[in-house]
Amino acid sequence: MIPRSIGNLSSKIERLLLGFNMISGHIPAEIGNLVSLVALGMENNKLIGDVPSSIGNLVMLQSLALGRNRLQGTIPPSLGNLKNLNTLYLEDNGLEGSIPLNLRHCSSLQKLYLSSNKLNGTVSIELVSNLDQLIHLCLSNNYFSGCFPTSVGELMNLNVLDISNNTFSGEIPTELSECSSLEFLLVQENSFDGRIPVSLGKLKGARYMNLSHNNLSGGIPFELQDLHNLQALDLSFNYLEGEVPAKGIFSNLTGFFFRGNEKLCGGIPQLHLPNCSTTHEKRRKMSTLIIIYVTVSIFFGFVLAVISTWVACRKVSKRNNPTAISLLNEGQYLRLSYKQLWDATNEFSVGNIIGAGSFGSVYSGALGDKSIAVKVMNLRKRGAVKSFKAECKALSKIRHRNLLQILSCCSSLDFKGGDFLALVYELMPNGSLESWLYGSRILNLSQRLDVAIDVGSALEYLHHDCEPPIVHCDLKPSNVLFDVDMVAHVGDFGLARILRGRFSDNLSQEQSMSSLGIKGTVGYVPPENGMGDNVSAQGDIYSFGILLLEMVTGRRPTDEIFNANTSLHNFCKSRAMNSKIFDIVDSHLLAELNTENDYHEMNYEDKRMHDCLAAIIEVGVACSVDSPYERMDIREACKVLHNTKNKFSKRRVRVRWQNADPLAD
Repeated sequence: MIPRSIGNLSSKIERLLLGFNMISGHIPAEIGNLVSLVALGMENNKLIGDVPSSIGNLVMLQSLALGRNRLQGTIPPSLGNLKNLNTLYLEDNGLEGSIPLNLRHCSSLQKLYLSSNKLNGTVSIELVSNLDQLIHLCLSNNYFSGCFPTSVGELMNLNVLDISNNTFSGEIPTELSECSSLEFLLVQENSFDGRIPVSLGKLKGARYMNLSHNNLSGGIPFELQDLHNLQALDLSFNYLEGEVPAKGIFSNLTGFFFRGNEKLCGGIPQLHLPNCSTTHEKRRKMSTLIIIYVTVSIFFGFVLAVISTWVACRKVSKRNNPTAISLLNEGQYLRLSYKQLWDATNEFSVGNIIGAGSFGSVYSGALGDKSIAVKVMNLRKRGAVKSFKAECKALSKIRHRNLLQILSCCSSLDFKGGDFLALVYELMPNGSLESWLYGSRILNLSQRLDVAIDVGSALEYLHHDCEPPIVHCDLKPSNVLFDVDMVAHVGDFGLARILRGRFSDNLSQEQSMSSLGIKGTVGYVPPENGMGDNVSAQGDIYSFGILLLEMVTGRRPTDEIFNANTSLHNFCKSRAMNSKIFDIVDSHLLAELNTENDYHEMNYEDKRMHDCLAAIIEVGVACSVDSPYERMDIREACKVLHNTKNKFSKRRVRVRWQNADPLAD
């Protein structure tokens, strides 16, 4: 821990760099005494608690790096006092609340990293316009909402804009075209609508654009094909239509992504899209039919008015009807009304939000004395209804101690008459595996081994004991939840697929009923999905292997140390082969060691831990190889993990006995 006496260091000290260590505890408020600091670095540690407001006293500070810790609370407004600050790193923490408007006074700020926190609210126009020296602006993986400010066009030096994985809405600002230095534009996984701005064609230096998973409509601007530096353009899963350009990035089969836009046509032949002339002819015929239908509809206007009145009465009845609803052919659920869930979640209060995903938000609540979690679908997101039905269909078929059970559902109308869909689960009071790996709480080795066995058992059931078999398709730490006894439950079946038949050694028989694009989360998606293969059980096994390696190393598969030349799999494989296991494990696991000597010089307890870690890494590496045909079967993986658990437990008993007082009873 950092002692409070650190504030007694010389007031003339200019650089205090403590990053990439195993420092834990709070940042002492006395740090504000070091008023001559120019650089303060405490990144990549295990710090907890609030960011001290006393840091605002360090008016000479130019660089503040507190990223990749476990800090919580809000960003202190006092940081606005740091007029000389040019870099601010607060990414990968648990910070909440909005960005304080006082940060607008940091007019020298060039790099602002707030990604992967729990920040919410809107991003103000005034804040962005005052930070006109920004080069990097990274706000991804938060809960920001509303329209993104048009004042972004005033950031003439902006090189990287990453606002992905939020809930921004409205149109993508056309003013982005004024950011002449912009190379990386990442706005995926939001709720942007309207057309792709034609003005983006002015970004001549653009190298990478990702506009996927939004609600964009209209045609693809032909101006984008003139961006000669563009190496990747992802427009997947929007509502785009019309002709695809054939030049520039659009002729690059490995750089242009367009899946999930079913009304596109044309483009180069290799895209295998329909001919636009045929499409246009169909539209002309359709227009003629529409004219006829409109004429006829006027004649039957009175009839339609009567029908509308009848439908309105049905909606009022539907809103308050809590009877059973058959969502699918299999299984019925007690349908709860919108008002019941409104009351249970404190009117869907922001304070009750315990998670958010691509298709909606999860609220905590209570029905009587039963604690519940309510997943409210964002029906503006494409695929939300399909995800809702997929989860109902999958969960209606499964019963296992390590799988999250659905309690109920709601298919109704809200108080404004809009459609409302929600799923209700038993609340998992101990949060997710992700919150334990990257939050303030700690899992020891024995607990992590238990989690591995729990998750493996869930997959073994889904793949081999469930009829028909089910592929989860999105296994990752945030979808592994803990009950009151710290038993792990695999949840979120919104991307799950039910397989056609039983498993065999032939992968072609294990393909899912649907294959609409890449499913899952970057870093956990198997490589074959990126090449267009249908989802299969081997994909889940790959995700499981990555999850095991992440639990051992404490590193996400998307960690900045991994690039095109390495990966979490290779990182672990190379060091395990060279018997350098302790070089890669999470610092909290290292804290359980008595020594870090060579294996032959270790005491019995440390050898026990080494062998346990080696076994988990071996399974993780074997499950996450690139080729799906070479991956370890989930039954074999579970067998190895169970054997490891048995050896681990026996050795613990033996060590206790060896250390016992021989004279004791």
